[in-house]
Amino acid sequence: MSRGGTDMTNLEIISVTTGTKCINGEYMSAAGKGLNDSHAEILSRRCLVRYLYSELEKITASGSVPEDCILEKGSKGGYGVKSDARFHLYINTAPCGDARIFSPHEEAQSQNSESDRHVNRRSRGQLRTKIESGEGTIPVTSSDGIQTWDGVMQGSRLLTMSCSDKVCRWNVVGVQGALLAYFLEPVYFHSIVLGSLFHSTHMLRAVTGRVKSTLSGLPQPYRLNTPKLNLLSSPEARQPRKSPNHSINWTKGDDAAEIVDATKGKFWKWAILQGCPNTVFFSGG
Repeated sequence: MSRGGTDMTNLEIISVTTGTKCINGEYMSAAGKGLNDSHAEILSRRCLVRYLYSELEKITASGSVPEDCILEKGSKGGYGVKSDARFHLYINTAPCGDARIFSPHEEAQSQNSESDRHVNRRSRGQLRTKIESGEGTIPVTSSDGIQTWDGVMQGSRLLTMSCSDKVCRWNVVGVQGALLAYFLEPVYFHSIVLGSLFHSTHMLRAVTGRVKSTLSGLPQPYRLNTPKLNLLSSPEARQPRKSPNHSINWTKGDDAAEIVDATKGKFWKWAILQGCPNTVFFSGG
């Protein structure tokens, strides 16, 4: 999070997350007690939502808006993020789905439809899903039918919305989610920075461009947000390795990190007992 408007004179880390996996179908929870998607950018947005809840709790506890709160009263009721506060998302690589599947090294002329010979060119801009026990994403097609709870329980591979599609959704409805929308005006990312696999054309299409022509008459205060996009000055190198099943997450205000077993959707907090060199875990959900 940056404060100070365009000057961004005050920078603060709100959350740090890791993760690459989604829940296995048999562990889904009808009571909402499991995390279905544990990809890092999805968990980071979850942490941001937790932070926004904590800011609302400050207001509730004090009966007014504290000076150090990033929220202010909205013009039409509820609250909104102060104008000088901006949120920035860093991802170490392009979000899975439409932003990642096309080569980041394509020549500029390949974007021309007449010369575009990419094997998957027909699927540019399509919705894509992560697939259970698989790597990468597959296109969503009407012929696939509708995914059902009992179908997954009987062995159908669970399909989960790709990160590119979720980021695109956030740029329309905000990152705050349905419940917080009752209390907060939409919250949007000001910028998205990638550590690798950044291709300006594909990234822009994935996060806003593919829906721009279909959006009209959005009810205020919703809008199509186009975040600033960029790559690190020193891109991260590819590190081949097997994806871990666990992720570690931290949100501002937490006294301990959160551990997520991504394949089961279960999470714990960890702590180090005073005088004990070993890390001990206690269950959180």
